[in-house]
Amino acid sequence: MSNDIFLYQILLYCALGLSLFLAILVRRYIIKLQDQEDRVLQLRTETQAVFDLLSQLGQSLSTEINEEKSLNDINNYIVEQTQAEAGAIFLVNNDGETLTPRVIAGMFPPLQSTSDYVLTKPKYLEQIVKQERVKIGEGIIGLVAQNGDAMLIANAQTDRRMPRFSESQLPVKSLILSPMKVHEKILGVICMVNKRNDQVFTDSDLRSLKAFSSQAAVLVDTVQLYNELSEKQRIEQELNVARRFQQLLLPKSVPDVPGVDFSGTSVSALEVGGDFYDFIWLDGHRLGLVIADVVGKGIPGAIIMTMARSVIRAQSSLIRTPRDVMREVNQRFLQDTEDKVFITMIFAIMDFRHGKMSMCRAGQEPMVQLTGDGSTTLIHTPRGIALGLIDTVSDQMMEEIDVPLNNNDVFILYTDGVVEAMNRSGDEYGRDRLLKVLRGCGPKSKPQEIQQAIMKDIDRFSDHARQHDDITMIIVKINDLEKMRSFGKSEVIDIRAH
Repeated sequence: MSNDIFLYQILLYCALGLSLFLAILVRRYIIKLQDQEDRVLQLRTETQAVFDLLSQLGQSLSTEINEEKSLNDINNYIVEQTQAEAGAIFLVNNDGETLTPRVIAGMFPPLQSTSDYVLTKPKYLEQIVKQERVKIGEGIIGLVAQNGDAMLIANAQTDRRMPRFSESQLPVKSLILSPMKVHEKILGVICMVNKRNDQVFTDSDLRSLKAFSSQAAVLVDTVQLYNELSEKQRIEQELNVARRFQQLLLPKSVPDVPGVDFSGTSVSALEVGGDFYDFIWLDGHRLGLVIADVVGKGIPGAIIMTMARSVIRAQSSLIRTPRDVMREVNQRFLQDTEDKVFITMIFAIMDFRHGKMSMCRAGQEPMVQLTGDGSTTLIHTPRGIALGLIDTVSDQMMEEIDVPLNNNDVFILYTDGVVEAMNRSGDEYGRDRLLKVLRGCGPKSKPQEIQQAIMKDIDRFSDHARQHDDITMIIVKINDLEKMRSFGKSEVIDIRAH
């Protein structure tokens, strides 16, 4: 009988231990789900903040190009979003060796160790700070400008990189700094000092500042260039600015995927229409392809293109379906742009692991597929209305299709500037001629070679006539399906680097 009691006790302890172990596992799983939910919510909040800033600046710049006003708008917005007590935007001077604070919000203290000041009225303190020149590489501001890396200093009073000030000067408790960078060129540094209510800046605050400074840098670069234009050359130079702005947002390189080749190009016309294309990694085995045409000319069109690109990238990072991304872009355009502003677009997701491409089409030219044996040309025209025209986009109005990927398949996505290219007689290039060039390239042709063949044929047809619209295209070729599938199953992609 005692043995039975002993065995019963052992079983009871084992059951209690197992229950405790399962409870710990369940709790850890719940915490993990909560962390994931908080991460998605935080990402949405940060994305909305960036988009709000772009929308605000876009409306401002569409009526007036004013550098100081734009900088003040940016600085004040960031101060509020990060809950900083003070903030300043330092811009690199023409000498390329120093920075000067252009705009200041709040009681922003001088951050140079050579500063000689005591607590004073805000207007006098601002004058003192604005008179200082910060050498690149010296001090905390100069260090960020030199290295190009964002920085969080949670405890400024113990950080060796911070200068020491007397007790009569403004205390610096914590600060966040981020470079304003366009294609590795440093335009300036944004700095937020001392979070309100005795709080300390966090990594989340730093991420927000980096997102703001990235978008602000492109806008500041555009505004600075615009201010250099003379009135006599205003119209022509505005188009050049918009074209430059557009090129800044295009991919610097094509994706590197074993078994798959890519190419992409966007050639600006005399009048900039706002074409753009993009490659967006969603995770280790899915890649988003975007080709779009935004209605609008010059600077306003280029700014709207920036807004569209930001929303598409933000929504894609949540790994939604093409149709979900389209719907979100549609809603943002309706809410944050003026009437008669819309965008045509194709958004496709290549799933390397499962060997398929999912796509939606919003009023854009159809996707063309040349099958691997070269015998069949497929024109994919899923239903889809241009975005920004109506409130609700139903499933019937925005069709999503899946296209299987096979060896030697070639896909081409293009804007209407390709088929509507004109010769000197006003005749259009047309889709039939495009398909003829595509079929004539041969099964061994690479996307870059196909792209060059199309561009040469357009040039030959147009007889070097100037075009009225951008010519933009993405070409994809499946070379080895098994290599592609293996990549999708095994490779780990750091999507933050793309």
